[in-house]
Amino acid sequence: MKQVDLQISEESKRRRPFLVIGTATLRGEDSGTKGNIYVFDISQVVPQPNRPHTNRKLRLAWSEEVRGAVTVINELRGYLLSSQGQKVMVRAFGEVDKEFLPVAFYDLSMVVTVAQTIRDFVLFGDVMHSICFIGFQEEPYRMTLLGKDYEKMEATCGDFVVEGDGLFFAVADGQENIHVFQYDPESITLLWVRS
Repeated sequence: MKQVDLQISEESKRRRPFLVIGTATLRGEDSGTKGNIYVFDISQVVPQPNRPHTNRKLRLAWSEEVRGAVTVINELRGYLLSSQGQKVMVRAFGEVDKEFLPVAFYDLSMVVTVAQTIRDFVLFGDVMHSICFIGFQEEPYRMTLLGKDYEKMEATCGDFVVEGDGLFFAVADGQENIHVFQYDPESITLLWVRS
C-alpha cells in the first residue's frame, strides 16, 4: 500500500494524490497466484463535528485483477508502477476511459520486494537474486536494463544515494549487512563499493 501522486492529464501534467493497494491471493499449489490493484481517490470532505481527522474520504477510482501477486506499488514520474509476479508494469491514466492502461513493462527474473524510484530510474530488489537498475523513457514508452548485480543477495530494502555526480545504491540484506553499489554507465554490472 502506498500513497502516490499520479498524473491525471497528459496535456496539463496535473497530478492528484491516490492511495494504491496491491494484494495477493494464494490458493495452493494447483492454482495460480492472483492479485488485485486498487486505486482509491483521496477527497477532502466536511469533517464530522468535533472530529477534525474525518476530513478525508476514500473512493474506489479503479481496480483490476492481475495474474501474479502484486508485491510492490510505487510512482514513477506520475505513472503507476507495480510488480505482478515477475513482471513490472508501468501504467498511465487514460482520460477517456478513466482507467490505468499499461504503457511499458519489463520481465525480471525475480519477484520484486524493493522498488525505489528517482526521476526516470528504478532500483529493484529481490530476496533471492539481489538488485537491478532499470531506466524508463516516455517517447516511445520503454523500460531498459541499465545495471545488475549478478551475485546472490537477499535484498530486504534499498534506496538511492546521490553524491556529486555519483549514483550509489545502499541495500540491506537478510544478514543485517549494508551493501553500497555504484552505477557505472560503461558496464552493465553494478560495482560493489563496500559492505
